[in-house]
Amino acid sequence: MAKTFQEGDIGTRIELQIVELDDSEVEQPVDLTGLLSQRFYFQRPGGQMFDVEPSLTSPSAPTDGLLYYATESGDLTPAGTWQLQGKVQLADGTWRTRVVSFEVLGNLNGG
Repeated sequence: MAKTFQEGDIGTRIELQIVELDDSEVEQPVDLTGLLSQRFYFQRPGGQMFDVEPSLTSPSAPTDGLLYYATESGDLTPAGTWQLQGKVQLADGTWRTRVVSFEVLGNLNGG
């Protein structure tokens, strides 16, 4: 996932990979075949949260564990440090990503 985005951008793809540790403690992608539900949880710099439903990055190859969300109007505001966590539910379990931080950079014209 990119670590910086621009405030107010629309259509920016934010991507996360759902992983689990194998017996050797190596991260492996979770096979998202048969996905029952998926959410991305965003926390803005002031603590306000919102969630969205991401899409499979590769619907024909869900074994890569990748999900993405294309930002909409009003999503990437205000500028500052944000946090994001993904969550998926499958028939055999529920997985969450690590919480990741990223920056939304301000604009010269204020938005």
